[in-house]
Amino acid sequence: MENSVPATALPALGLGTYKLTGPEGQAAIERALALGYRHLDTAQAYGNEAVVGAALRAAGVPREAVQVTTKLTADAFGPADRVRASLEGSLERLGLDRVDLVLIHWPNPWRTAQEGTFRQTAAALAGMVGDDGPAASWGVSNFLSEHLETLAADGLQAAVNQIQVDALVQQRSVQEATRAHGAAVVAHTPLGRGGKPFEVPAVTAAAAAHGATPAQVLLAWHRQSGRVAIPRSSSAAHLAENLASLELELTADELAAVDAADSGRPARQDPLEFGI
Repeated sequence: MENSVPATALPALGLGTYKLTGPEGQAAIERALALGYRHLDTAQAYGNEAVVGAALRAAGVPREAVQVTTKLTADAFGPADRVRASLEGSLERLGLDRVDLVLIHWPNPWRTAQEGTFRQTAAALAGMVGDDGPAASWGVSNFLSEHLETLAADGLQAAVNQIQVDALVQQRSVQEATRAHGAAVVAHTPLGRGGKPFEVPAVTAAAAAHGATPAQVLLAWHRQSGRVAIPRSSSAAHLAENLASLELELTADELAAVDAADSGRPARQDPLEFGI
């Protein structure tokens, strides 16, 4: 069963909302929407779906203009009625009738059929998306190639696979597998952690050449490489800086130089060992 909604509906740059909680988090999301962000990424595990929904209502942006993504934890795994109940809980917290994209947050492959597996959950989601469903589209997050193969064997095609990608941790084989299975790559933690990708010589050189910041170079690299990026920020200055990356165009040589910075390291958390 193929996903009927193309992932290209997602803006190239969205806002990750991990740790954006409480009044400060709501204010940050409202700032992002006022600046022009039109994709908000949340999750059940973030504990901020209500904050995201409140910000969306307070910002006064038409609902149809904003793409909203949420993610289901393993507590949702199981038959269709359990999956639907979990998704409806998210909708209630968000204050929305439907989301644009719902993801399975982690594959949690060790779970047994009795507990509910990602295979059951994906099949249930595929059966409830569409114009009249609680979600317009479904996808996965932090899935490896073997998990995507399992879905394909079940006749299931996710719209996206949201994975960690930055200049130093590019997960090329997972990206390739994602695209081979007809899904788009959404990069979470696209600027890396601890500022290390900002120090990559290829990034600093491109920043100097274009009068840009390292963050803008990295986000332009994601966009020009065909990935959706969802950086998180609560700073008005950084939100504006990140959005301005949409105007930056790197050369082919600059893109290749950032590609070459890949350390070959896997994601920070192994989907075969970590889950939510």
